[in-house]
Amino acid sequence: MMRPGQIGFRRLLDEDEKIVRSFRRPFPLGAFFFHLLLWGGLMYAAGWWFLFDFTQYATLAVMGVPFIIGVYKLGTLFSRWYFNAVLMTTETLVFVDWRRMFDMRMVRLDYWDQDQIVIERTGAMPFLFSYGDLHFTKISGGEPYIFRKINKPRKVARILTKNREVMLDEKNFMEEGALKNLISQMVQTQVRHGGQPTGRRNFPAEEFFSDDQKPRSKREQKAAKKEEKKRKKQGDQHLEIEKQMDDTGGIEIDLD
Repeated sequence: MMRPGQIGFRRLLDEDEKIVRSFRRPFPLGAFFFHLLLWGGLMYAAGWWFLFDFTQYATLAVMGVPFIIGVYKLGTLFSRWYFNAVLMTTETLVFVDWRRMFDMRMVRLDYWDQDQIVIERTGAMPFLFSYGDLHFTKISGGEPYIFRKINKPRKVARILTKNREVMLDEKNFMEEGALKNLISQMVQTQVRHGGQPTGRRNFPAEEFFSDDQKPRSKREQKAAKKEEKKRKKQGDQHLEIEKQMDDTGGIEIDLD
């Protein structure tokens, strides 16, 4: 269910797209009260004036003319304010601009294509009444889209920039998760059709070692130690050291 301020935009959205927030121009209070007082006063004056000269039904008919015009003017002001908005949806930014009746322009800006937002204020009135123009630049290039006289432009720009970062992070996370699921499904499919790899591998680890460095079992390690001790013992038995003193007092060592 849509919240107040979002009703009336359903036909502008895609399927499963929802409005998160909406931003508008300042409400035209001055013009609203002007038309309210003008047409309300005319209706009251017409009723008071014609009450003494016409019947009750004729007086109501005369009062109905300024009433209808006043309702039309007030409804036009409200509709122009309400339906001209920036919609922050779950998919994109949607700019809705009604220039006049039956003349509407709608522009979409994807979050991945949204670059920086430039705030423009010219004159004293935008600073006094806190409104300004927002320039939405695009990463893909082209002319920026301008939404003029939006209410509280700094706050709106901050919210839209933060929302863009959140949406891009969620998109990257979903794409990463989808890629992991795809790889997992590919591996499972390969195992189901080809089976688990068994037997000797194509590139066993032993082929990367020399004969002396290859991993051995405990039995082979014990046999190798015994063989090494045997070779040392035989070498000590055949080693003979003869020391002879020569005439100069030197030492001569013969190794047979």
